[in-house]
Amino acid sequence: MFEVHDLRAGYGKIEVIHSVSINVDKNEIVCIIGPNGSGKSTLLKSIFGLIPIYSGKIIFEGKEITYLAPEEKANMRIAYIPQDENIFPSLSVKENLEIASMVLPKEKREERIINTLKWFPNLAKNGKKKASKLSGGEQQLLALARAFIVEPKLILLDEPSLGLAPMMIEEIYNHIIDINRKGTAFLIVEQNAKKALKTANKGYVLDLGKNRFEDSGEGLLNNQEVQRLYLGG
Repeated sequence: MFEVHDLRAGYGKIEVIHSVSINVDKNEIVCIIGPNGSGKSTLLKSIFGLIPIYSGKIIFEGKEITYLAPEEKANMRIAYIPQDENIFPSLSVKENLEIASMVLPKEKREERIINTLKWFPNLAKNGKKKASKLSGGEQQLLALARAFIVEPKLILLDEPSLGLAPMMIEEIYNHIIDINRKGTAFLIVEQNAKKALKTANKGYVLDLGKNRFEDSGEGLLNNQEVQRLYLGG
């Protein structure tokens, strides 16, 4: 469904991503782990069209989308959730969802907002609250709900558990699993490597901007070299 072939990308003349290849099949959860500074977040930004791509190809549902603008990729139902600045803090929960729904036909918007809030009961009870007043975990749920509202085929998700308490991390990943079961694939960059690999169908280890390992989530968890180098032993 989604393929990245030999992608090279970076900032100006500084290449950060060096011939990286990844693959996400339909309805898969795929995670990318690796040390700080390995280029994980840069990879997601380049895929969505936010930083320059020097060479390589990105294929989505059989069509090359390498150099399409972010809004064009969004119109193909690819959603990107950055690790910060992923909501409108001065607006209410409901207003955040209303803005996200603007890409839908007018007659479908209210129904999608109602259905989305049913999937996110913690947000439903805070519909009138300003997003800035939500906890960090609730803000991350709101970012996920904003992406979910347009029924994306693929969500690019950057560091969903960053700075969150274990109970909230569990809730975030439960929602990821539920959304995935409804037919949305995920490509997740995550520092919480063990949690991501336990959830993922497949995983990649990125190191110094290059592919280092590729296997099933379980396979990477059980790989002794991956454990030693990236999972704390």
